[in-house]
Amino acid sequence: MSLFWSNGNHRDLTELLHGLWQSPFVVVFKKAVLRLIHLSRLLRFYVFDTLVTLDRSVPIPRSLLVVRLEGIGDYILFRNFLKALKEHERFSHYTITLCGNESFRDFASSFDRDVIDDFIWIRPARFLSKTFYRFRTLRSIRKRGFEVALYPTLSRDTLLGDSILRCCSAVEKVGYYGDDVHAKDWERRLFNRWYTTLIDVPQTKVFEFLRNKYFFEQLLKTRLPIEKPLLRMTSEASKEKPFAVLCPDALHPKKRWRFANFLDISDYLFSRYNLSSVLVGGRQVRSVNTLKMIERRPHVNNQLGKTSLTETARLVRESSLVISNDTSVSHIGVALNKRVIVLSNGEHYGRFTYPSEVYRMIHYAFPQEISNSTDSYDRLVQRFKYGSRLDINSIKPSTVIDLVDRVLLDLNRNVESAKA
Repeated sequence: MSLFWSNGNHRDLTELLHGLWQSPFVVVFKKAVLRLIHLSRLLRFYVFDTLVTLDRSVPIPRSLLVVRLEGIGDYILFRNFLKALKEHERFSHYTITLCGNESFRDFASSFDRDVIDDFIWIRPARFLSKTFYRFRTLRSIRKRGFEVALYPTLSRDTLLGDSILRCCSAVEKVGYYGDDVHAKDWERRLFNRWYTTLIDVPQTKVFEFLRNKYFFEQLLKTRLPIEKPLLRMTSEASKEKPFAVLCPDALHPKKRWRFANFLDISDYLFSRYNLSSVLVGGRQVRSVNTLKMIERRPHVNNQLGKTSLTETARLVRESSLVISNDTSVSHIGVALNKRVIVLSNGEHYGRFTYPSEVYRMIHYAFPQEISNSTDSYDRLVQRFKYGSRLDINSIKPSTVIDLVDRVLLDLNRNVESAKA
């Protein structure tokens, strides 16, 4: 028995099981099971949500509910339009309540209280699994009696935002016509009846920020002079030596570039440019070996799992360069006009990939299947619309180092020109 469970046999068995798990038959079977689970949950929640709609709440005049339940990156690509909403003549006398994802509570509470009058925080995972929590939350929202409700999310989720719009007592309900990323066409048609206005964004607008801009321009019937995400923070003269912010974290494992690669990049930044590195992200390092790898590098400041989003934004503001997986830190870097390098496996290509007309100081490292592809931009967008199975760790550290040299050498030339 011990001979069978040798390292070689164990590895072969692991690879065999992994291959079976990824086989076409198993993939189709998993999708079918997940679909059945979704349908049963949709039916159950639809019935329970109907009980909430029986409450005869009266809408309060000049009250506006905005629902945004995606992650912090999506929120950053959306938040600047709240100010345009607040300042528009139609809504200037409205109280605005944001129903948001608990994950960006700290960020929104710190930077957007000047345009948001009140908040309702939701934990989406709990909202989708705990019937009593869901019922209590929906009933509370209905009793608030909003006059107008907005759900400005293109990939509408029937069990999240659509359900909230259905259950709130608003007289006017506005949302996107939507796509089929999170909901089938028949699901959207089912919930479309609860909206008074649906805005259909042109297919030519792929980047999420530009879609958000189009939505609010259609809603407010005016052109908006908002060209890119922008985060206003008071800047203080930093006494710290120049440093780079590195984010090896991401919510989904397939979007995380190998941690050791980030440490290799930190070594290069220090040896070539005398730049120390600050590691940021929500997940704390627990591996003893990884901690030892960090401790051996005095030029690396480990802040993983130790800083809030607000504190992370302040670190980004003081940094010289941001290197990040395709996650919120890269969007914070853009909003603060920093030079940014992003590691991406191509997930939702184009939708969250900044076009040059929006921001030029961002560079992407993709797997070779994308970087060397002869496919058109539109073809790549369609190919990775629902996600990407490409391995982010196929991106070589040398590729990122080339981008670092391009960015920092260009920065140094600009500094020298300014001095001259």
